[in-house]
Amino acid sequence: MATPATSATHRALLLPEILTNIFEHIISETYYLEEEFDEDAAYEEMCGGSTTFGESLERTRRGSITLCHPFTDSITPNNPCPEPQPLQPTDEDVEKAPEYNTNNLPQAGYTQNGVLRRCTLVCKTWFHAASPILWSNDTFAYYFSRTGNSHLLSRIQPHRRQYYINFLPRIPLRLASQSNHDEVNAALEGCVFPQERITLYMDFGEVFVPTIAAPGVKIVELDPHYEDEPVTYFVRRREWDGILGQVAEAFPGAEVVRFLDETRMYPGSLERFRGRMGMLRELECSRVIVEGD
Repeated sequence: MATPATSATHRALLLPEILTNIFEHIISETYYLEEEFDEDAAYEEMCGGSTTFGESLERTRRGSITLCHPFTDSITPNNPCPEPQPLQPTDEDVEKAPEYNTNNLPQAGYTQNGVLRRCTLVCKTWFHAASPILWSNDTFAYYFSRTGNSHLLSRIQPHRRQYYINFLPRIPLRLASQSNHDEVNAALEGCVFPQERITLYMDFGEVFVPTIAAPGVKIVELDPHYEDEPVTYFVRRREWDGILGQVAEAFPGAEVVRFLDETRMYPGSLERFRGRMGMLRELECSRVIVEGD
């Protein structure tokens, strides 16, 4: 039988201000420890043959269940950040979110993000206290851009996507390929990104800047995939004019543009880009190698 003291302690754990302090402590103190990852087990657990191995593996690595959570049912366009209620999850809660499947819980390691992800599964109060901290953690926000994430985002309604987007410290976005361009745009349709900084990741064949509403972007970071052993530039020189043209059209108010990794361009590409960016004050391109054929 619970004593008055223990009952008071339990009630205290439902106070948002106390929970926030606890979760922020988790962020500052939890070590990044890697758990052994069993790809075959992940495949069996996640999809049972219903999706491709790559899709199940990607969802497992992301710990994507935070996006497909029954406690987000109360999030609506007219009530984007509802008052949390201290209720335990029930079968009814789960059934209300068709994309949520208790048999498909990805296993998260004992990391900052893994611990916070578990905290979101306790009750509604914990979910609403932990979610902003989890999604404002830049190491977790990066996974928003991972390949295949558009498939996950498209399964929830735009106002629920917006709930998570509002917490991101920056816009981490991966360029689309010819095969998934339409899917990526559809997954982000109706969402508004309030952040001032966007990081665009790109790999081989990813040459389309997704269409997003981000009117306040001032800083654009371009992160092309590059490997130094052996030296490999995954974004080809002939692709850069098209990519930079889309960046100029999508983010005309950008004042700072930075290249975060090594890449190669044809002569004149940077000059043409600079000429299209009327608000540009700084172009950090020290990692760009300009060379012809």
